[in-house]
Amino acid sequence: MTHKPSNATAKEAAQYIVGKKNIMILTGAGLSAASGIPTFRGANGFWKQQYEGYSDPEEILKMTTFTKDPHIVWKWHYDFIKLMKACKPNDGHRAIQDLIIYTKQKNSANTCLVTQNIDNYHTDVLGKVVAKTEGTKEYAFTDNIYEIHGNVLYMFCITSGCSKEKLFMKCPDNEEMPLCKECGKPMKPHAMFFDEQYSEELYKSETVRNFVENKMDALIVVGTALQTSYAKMIVNKALLKLEIPVIEVNIESCIPAGFRILVSEPSEKSLPAMVSEYKRIAKL
Repeated sequence: MTHKPSNATAKEAAQYIVGKKNIMILTGAGLSAASGIPTFRGANGFWKQQYEGYSDPEEILKMTTFTKDPHIVWKWHYDFIKLMKACKPNDGHRAIQDLIIYTKQKNSANTCLVTQNIDNYHTDVLGKVVAKTEGTKEYAFTDNIYEIHGNVLYMFCITSGCSKEKLFMKCPDNEEMPLCKECGKPMKPHAMFFDEQYSEELYKSETVRNFVENKMDALIVVGTALQTSYAKMIVNKALLKLEIPVIEVNIESCIPAGFRILVSEPSEKSLPAMVSEYKRIAKL
């Protein structure tokens, strides 16, 4: 059955997560749009740039292209890094950080952040709680932040049998195509390709799924068009459980069916208001 969303202000939406113990926040490109990072499906020129005959990111960011023309993939990747560094996290990112830290300090909830964005802004704002060692399988990951499409600042070797296979390194600053120091083959950027599958090893997909299926009791969806199967899975599983409030922060709703609370205000304004109200109510 299709239900129209229940419209609410950010402050009104806050009451739905008070008392919840396992809150998931799912973010998409719309959150970083206020920072200056264009949404993938928008008309911004960044996504239309030519790379030696390639112009469609869905063709550039593919394993088939990486195998044939790895330098093209890396040229696009470095351009995205420059864009990311030219922009900064916004108040929406900081509000999410505020909620994560507050619920942890008060031991009131476990707040799990899942992002489809590869721009590193959530980690930039929150910081790595535990320092990780470069050249390990855990180096690219931040506790309680699940970057299910990767992180633009990291890379790894994909050569089967190489001793450095799937060990994360920081991307170099020289904008040259990096080669594995062990086998000499091109390193792969830690950004999910369009013809790539989700995996626990690279994207913590099973950890997230376990939280969704066994723990999550509230879901906040921010700035996503739900164009990927994994994001749809998260939302659909939440909608199946009537006791789980689904709060969507989007100018226009992208959830086609099911009951949810829609906050149709810019996320950089609505999220700070929602978190502030949550903290006020929680203190009562």
